[in-house]
Amino acid sequence: MTARTGRAKQVYTADGERIVGGTIPIDDKGRILLISSSSHKDRWVLPKGGHECDETIEETAIRESWEEAGVTGQIIKELPVTKKAHSKFVAKTIGTQALVSELHFFVFKVISIDDKWPESNRKRKWVKAKEAIKLLSSRPELSTLVEYVVSDSTIQLDRE
Repeated sequence: MTARTGRAKQVYTADGERIVGGTIPIDDKGRILLISSSSHKDRWVLPKGGHECDETIEETAIRESWEEAGVTGQIIKELPVTKKAHSKFVAKTIGTQALVSELHFFVFKVISIDDKWPESNRKRKWVKAKEAIKLLSSRPELSTLVEYVVSDSTIQLDRE
């Protein structure tokens, strides 16, 4: 897999919303992998990034999981599409004109964890679901996705 940079191939909705793909990585113990935010090193997020025109949204999510978290694996479930509003300042900071992002997330069974990956400056942390929700509280669009996964009894997860 090759890491990508820049936004030249970014995909937007007809309404100008930036399309983002991401995952909730889960290991064989049912723990969730969180990564440190690129802009706020003391905050935790899920792997995600801009959808590009030469890949499917699933491929975007898988690529971002490797680039940002250094994990590879398999998508096991698609989650409901959600939206994330940005202030004009945040939109400018992340390099987009879009004031809203359309989030496409997937539950992702981790198969391998790399020691070296493109964004290895990020910290990784395996946590139980309840702790993930707490650590993502500053990002309600992400904590809500984890809450949705917790409510789905078909997903093997450490719900403590």
